[in-house]
Amino acid sequence: MFASSKHAAFCVVLLWGSSAIASDVAFELAGGDIIVRAPSGEKSIAMGCTPQSFTSLGDKAYALCGRTVLTVDASHDPPIVTKKRYVAPLVSLTVIDGVVSARTAKSVMALDDYEVLALETPVVPPPPTHKPISLRAPEGRTAWGPERQWTPAPTEREPRGVEATANVTTGAGFDGPVGGFLFFDASLAYRSAGALVVAAYGTFGAATGDFDSGNHVTGPRGGDAQVAVGEVLVGGDIRYVAVSGGVGVGLFEHGYLVEPVLALRGRVGERDRITFDWHMSFGIGATFVGEYGGAIEFRIAPTWWLGVDAEVGNLRYGRAMADVRHRIMGTGKHGTLDIRGGVGLAYVETSSANADQPSEPCGAFVGFGGTQTTDTHCVGTNVDYLGPAISFGMLWRP
Repeated sequence: MFASSKHAAFCVVLLWGSSAIASDVAFELAGGDIIVRAPSGEKSIAMGCTPQSFTSLGDKAYALCGRTVLTVDASHDPPIVTKKRYVAPLVSLTVIDGVVSARTAKSVMALDDYEVLALETPVVPPPPTHKPISLRAPEGRTAWGPERQWTPAPTEREPRGVEATANVTTGAGFDGPVGGFLFFDASLAYRSAGALVVAAYGTFGAATGDFDSGNHVTGPRGGDAQVAVGEVLVGGDIRYVAVSGGVGVGLFEHGYLVEPVLALRGRVGERDRITFDWHMSFGIGATFVGEYGGAIEFRIAPTWWLGVDAEVGNLRYGRAMADVRHRIMGTGKHGTLDIRGGVGLAYVETSSANADQPSEPCGAFVGFGGTQTTDTHCVGTNVDYLGPAISFGMLWRP
């Protein structure tokens, strides 16, 4: 099959040498250089810095310079060097249970679990400071051979697993009866390793202020008002988009009207980068519009985000806030804790309703024969506690 025994011997040696590089490689740190030793030869690669920590696993070596990790991949001919700059302040590198890991002042976890701030293209090694020792270079071929095509590492994926949020909004209302309000938002979501997301959302709270009993036409004004709504949703969640739908129940603003709701929620944009979240809910009964709104958030620094959010509708509450979020622990994946705060306008609102037709206001009951009467019985109260508000919250990915 081969033109000569010389050609056959050349191919055997070439295949044996290539497999030996991947299966028997050793590394040594010498000042600012990493020395790569393989059966086919030795090569010295300059790091451009003096690493503060160094480790290796298989055919790869890792050097830490500040927050940058340089990776030497000896499975390529010649070895290539990539640079990744991390958000967390790394202290040292090590190998734990067969996994390359990194330590910070607070914790240790797999290097791949830390958030990458920047990824540079592969660095072509500079000429060696000394001539490599050729051990088994086939005739007509250098010890390391031609450079192979480099394939970029996959980009970082969306955070997966459990995510919990909680937020409290409080303020004072002046558009009508003077009073105060406070309501909580909370959510719990699970994102699988695939695209599935299962989530629950809830908002509950109360408001109170001066009370005026009014009359059977206008209904009472002021006093106490409550907020209560809950939703459960299932959908799909991938890197740049998410959509989910589900059902729930809510206390609507007419009297004490409680109705089931159909809920839709979604996201456009990469989580923890630039994200637009939206949601809608619709009453399954006398009231069509439930609540609708959205929030946009964008990162301004490795651990800081700015955003705005707004919600309006018939589920008794609403707001328009400017927010700031700060990461105090973790890298965005497991073990992450963020805190947030905001300022803006918010409200709690209800209206009294006709006891005979809960979806209609007082004095709007139409009797038999099409005659209108104001001799109605009002339930609930009329409040519009609208005013300045502040909010505090957290995001946790255990």
